[in-house]
Amino acid sequence: MSSRRWARFGRPIFMVLAMITEGLAATGGQRPTDEPVVRVDYRERLTERQTRRLDVDRHAAETRWRTMVDIIDRATVVIDDVQRQWLERGRRADLEPREPLDDGTLVFSRVRDGDHVPPDVAREREAIERVRTAGILEELRAWARDPIGMRPIGDRNGPMFRDHPDELGDARRLTQLRVASMRLALREGDLGEVADAFTDVLALARAFSGQTNLLDQLVAGAMFQLATRELRQELTESRFPEPVARRLLDALTAPAWGASLELAVERERLVFRDLVQRVFSDDGHGDGVFVPGAAARLAGVSGAEAPPEVIGSRRDHLETHDAQLQPFIAAARRGMEPGWLRLEVASVDDPALPLVDQMIPAVDTLFQQAVMAAFHLEATRVMVAIEIYHDRHGTPPLELAELTPEILPTLPLDPMNGRPFVYGRRPDGSYALHGCGADGVDHGGAFPERDPRGLERGNDTRVIFGRNRLPTPQ
Repeated sequence: MSSRRWARFGRPIFMVLAMITEGLAATGGQRPTDEPVVRVDYRERLTERQTRRLDVDRHAAETRWRTMVDIIDRATVVIDDVQRQWLERGRRADLEPREPLDDGTLVFSRVRDGDHVPPDVAREREAIERVRTAGILEELRAWARDPIGMRPIGDRNGPMFRDHPDELGDARRLTQLRVASMRLALREGDLGEVADAFTDVLALARAFSGQTNLLDQLVAGAMFQLATRELRQELTESRFPEPVARRLLDALTAPAWGASLELAVERERLVFRDLVQRVFSDDGHGDGVFVPGAAARLAGVSGAEAPPEVIGSRRDHLETHDAQLQPFIAAARRGMEPGWLRLEVASVDDPALPLVDQMIPAVDTLFQQAVMAAFHLEATRVMVAIEIYHDRHGTPPLELAELTPEILPTLPLDPMNGRPFVYGRRPDGSYALHGCGADGVDHGGAFPERDPRGLERGNDTRVIFGRNRLPTPQ
């Protein structure tokens, strides 16, 4: 065809091609299907957003994560070996292991006469020393200088709701070992080791808080709380000189959360979308019907036995689930605020939406824990700053305002209510410090056992713990 003849037909042909292209773009290039089709790699989409949020090189961040996992794995081998040896010693001494405690330890009791033998301290010392001798603590300290990493994508084929962060249990054990290091180092007067171990735990917590999995974030919050509670206890038991206290304050001043909670909520949204694309047909326009056979192939998915006409549409499921999460996305974008404590996931009691009902995420718990972790971090910053002031002047300040601006640029506020912490110096030279709880009202230090976190009205939040594990320093 000559160029002149082609010109006659070229314009309408290109117009048709443009219309087809626009139509494909509008539907994502999708064709209607009667069976589910996995069109979107939501794992990759989430990882790209995480990379932008953390502002890191993805390859380098994944390498740092693998380094951390290797450290955790090697520490776990040592801890397990020490545990086995203590079990064997207990058997030879006619001791019977009792139920494991929450922190994974075992308390032994004699079968013959019921006497309790407390091997915990000796066992902890042995585990700490063996981990140190193996060079693991030195590697952990080097890694902790730049802990922000990213978990590499594993299985790309299975549904996202089956993804489970395998490192959490072992990371928790290493965290507990380092907290034990803090406690034992204080007994031995090695305050530098207290600071080292505290910094290590906060680095582990920050690494997991930078991930998108909700479980990562929850465990990170628990790590923050475990380390800061231990440090506040130690601050009541011993005096810390300013150089050590300054190291502790520097560790507490570093950013607490790697990725925002918005990204964790976004992951829950994408997990649900990944599931929907696996069990619903696709009409090419964002809708479709439930396919029981596809759901049956995914064990644990509700509705597999129900006829498709009983189940709501693909669009209904997506829109309802998005509406559940929207308040949390909006709250995360605004930043941490006391209102996070009152967020609740709206339940969906609709038999036509079984997947929404089954996949209700615990994001409200995540937001509440984030506030509590921030409370512990800020309260501990105040106590460490008081310790620096005490070291300089020989006495705690008369009021918290004396801590600024030489020690703290500004006074930390209680994240639970946005108000200052309540402080007062006692005649004996000690001091009282507490938060005002969720209602922001000072109730004079009311800490009922049924509400130790101060989430109910009329209750304050404890900062200083009264247990005296060691003689009070003079």
